[in-house]
Formats: sequence, C-alpha cells, structure tokens
Amino acid sequence: YKRKQRFKNFAKKEKVVPTIKDKKEFVYIIFKHNDCFYLRKYTEKDEIFHSTITLKFGHNDYFHDEVVKNYIIKNKLDITSYKYIGKAIKSLDKDNVYYCYRIMLNTLPEDFDNYEEVDAYKLLSLNLKEDEKKIIFSSVINEEFNIEI
Repeated sequence: YKRKQRFKNFAKKEKVVPTIKDKKEFVYIIFKHNDCFYLRKYTEKDEIFHSTITLKFGHNDYFHDEVVKNYIIKNKLDITSYKYIGKAIKSLDKDNVYYCYRIMLNTLPEDFDNYEEVDAYKLLSLNLKEDEKKIIFSSVINEEFNIEI
C-alpha cells in the first residue's frame, strides 16, 4: 500500500520543461542556382567579405529542418530542393552546433542584391572567415560532412 501511495504522489508532480537549451544551435544556408553558389557580400572594417546565411534557433525550434522550411516559406523562395549537407561544431565552444543546408534555387529572389554569384573556382580567391571557409569548401565537395571549426 505504501508503495502505491508513493507512486501516486510522484505521478501527480508537474513535468518540468526546461526553457534554456544546453547547446546553441544554428543553421547555415548556402544557396545554389544552376552551377553557381550565392554568397552574401558585406563590408567589415573596409574589407569585403562573403558569407552564408546563419539562422539562430528560435526558442520554440527543436528541429533544424523545420527552421529551414520556415525560412523558405517566410522568404517565399522558389526552390527545387534543399538538402542537409553536414554538421559543424565550433572547436572552442563545443556547445555551438551548426547544421548546414544547401538550398537549390529555381529562380533568384528579387532581394538578392547583396549576394554575389560565385562558381566553385572563384571560391578559392574570396575573402571568407576561417570557420565559414571550412563549411563552404566542404559543401562544394557534395558529400555529407561532420567537422570541427
């Protein structure tokens, strides 16, 4: 009888849902149209850099593919497909995880003014930040990867 009573008390306790995630999760998106990649061009300290889009997981986001789907819908992108291409973990802080996706665009969006069309050969000469360089080069190979940056 005591065992049943203890179980009843235990079962009635409310489930605690943590609001803070253990890891900081991000989604990297690399756009591709035909045989060219589209990288965002920006200026930092009078230098021109190129980068991918990095999306931070929202408070209610639990799956990286849903973050990508929501981004596609929100921005009304005309795509042929999207594909998970790998995962990158920041070596200094193991809690930062980047899920990388390639979105194949059917047509280019109108607001792609700050993006530059880059083929695989031109990627070598672009000014990229080190951690993004590893991710972008790994995605060009067209194989799934799991790397530390």
